[in-house]
Amino acid sequence: MNQIIGLDIGGTKIEGIIYNDGKIARRLFIPTPKDLAAFKRGIAGILTILSDGQNIAAVGIGMAGVADDKKGVMITSPNLKFIKNFNIRKFVCSLGFKEVRLDNDASCFTRAEMALGKGRGCKDVIGVILGTEMGAGIYIDGENFRGRHGSGGEVGQLMVGNDTLEHHYQEAKDRGDYNEVAHLLAIRLADLVNILDPDCIVLGGSVSLMHHKKFLPQALRLMRGYILNKNLKLKVWVSSLESAGALGAALLFAKK
Repeated sequence: MNQIIGLDIGGTKIEGIIYNDGKIARRLFIPTPKDLAAFKRGIAGILTILSDGQNIAAVGIGMAGVADDKKGVMITSPNLKFIKNFNIRKFVCSLGFKEVRLDNDASCFTRAEMALGKGRGCKDVIGVILGTEMGAGIYIDGENFRGRHGSGGEVGQLMVGNDTLEHHYQEAKDRGDYNEVAHLLAIRLADLVNILDPDCIVLGGSVSLMHHKKFLPQALRLMRGYILNKNLKLKVWVSSLESAGALGAALLFAKK
């Protein structure tokens, strides 16, 4: 039976899964390498282990940054500078895999939530990743919105004062200042809600999953004060979907 590998490439770890008919058949983690040569070895290794004895139909890849799926190139990645303009599709195909697609990690996360998680049944969904970085996947009327050049949804690159939201978020996170994390999150969630008016927001990423009780109630309270339409029936959830990023990468090959 044909199966799909999904890779979620993060700033600290890479997760790989085998996905088949709505289920995860195999899962593997490795630390994210710190240079391109080690990265290639790591990707080759995880794909070799996952595909051993399996009939793999395709490989889907999710990664923070701007992905050009048509060319198979990661144009830029905030966490892995060495990946700039790297043709990851060409590399993975050179390992013997014929079908390879790639997308932004937050878009992959949101895709999985809409298909299998908290966003199921919703058409207008924002998925926000709080982990090593901050990013968002945006679905409008059931379709992934990345903009004309594939760089939409990069909420971490919005400016707060003289620096990016992501910079301020990382500083607050690293010093354990969850009041500041709540404040930053509330402002940007309110911006997204005021502009896009979604059905729901789903939060994911390691910081959301491990520490949401420390900042989310305050963030939601502040956010609702910043939203123009006080009558919105907006749902905000923390993801409970295991391996959502890798699942969303595999779902790049899902039939519509």
